[in-house]
Amino acid sequence: MQFVLDHISALIIASAVILIIAVIQVRGSFDLIESTVSESVERDAISLHEMLQWDIVHMTTEDQTNDRAADGKYFGGSYECAFSQSGDLTDTLTFAALSAPFDTTGAPPLDSLHAIKVSYALVPNGDSTRVWSDTTELRVPLYRLQRSVNDTLTGFLSEIITDFQVQQLSVGGGPEGFVALNGPCPSNMRALRYEYRVVTPGVDFKTTDQRNTNRLNQRQFGITVNLDNYK
Repeated sequence: MQFVLDHISALIIASAVILIIAVIQVRGSFDLIESTVSESVERDAISLHEMLQWDIVHMTTEDQTNDRAADGKYFGGSYECAFSQSGDLTDTLTFAALSAPFDTTGAPPLDSLHAIKVSYALVPNGDSTRVWSDTTELRVPLYRLQRSVNDTLTGFLSEIITDFQVQQLSVGGGPEGFVALNGPCPSNMRALRYEYRVVTPGVDFKTTDQRNTNRLNQRQFGITVNLDNYK
């Protein structure tokens, strides 16, 4: 009898140990998934920023663009710099910029570069997702940014976003002088600020006890870019 009781006790202890190990493994798997998702969103946010910043930092004024055009170094037609906004979202932004090779070392002198017309358009992705606003869960549409050069589509940026806004700061605007843009670019711009929120697809697939996962599936980013050519 004692042998049977000892055997049952051993089985119970072994089962408890196995259960604890299984729970630890499952939690470790969830932690790994959430960490991977968080890192993926972080990379997307940085990647989108690098592309936008590269184009904006090379923005040229109308006079600079016309000088390039006179030398046969502007292929975007007539000079254009304009922004449009619907609600809190920037729909499009178009501007002239120097065609500096993206993220390269030993780039050619700026004076030798052509000017191009760069356009970004906010295009619906045909889907929506849930995001958090403070303690409220909201369903919002998803978008991608479409990039064109000289009115020729170069493709969609791979990042999926829910928000996008561009604001400008004019000379003498002061630290709180950023205003959303709608219409032509003002000639006295000295800085642009853009903000966006990046998310990952499939954020609806979560259990009720993991609502914090959705917060890891989104990153909000904003930065001010000084327009050196407008000084």
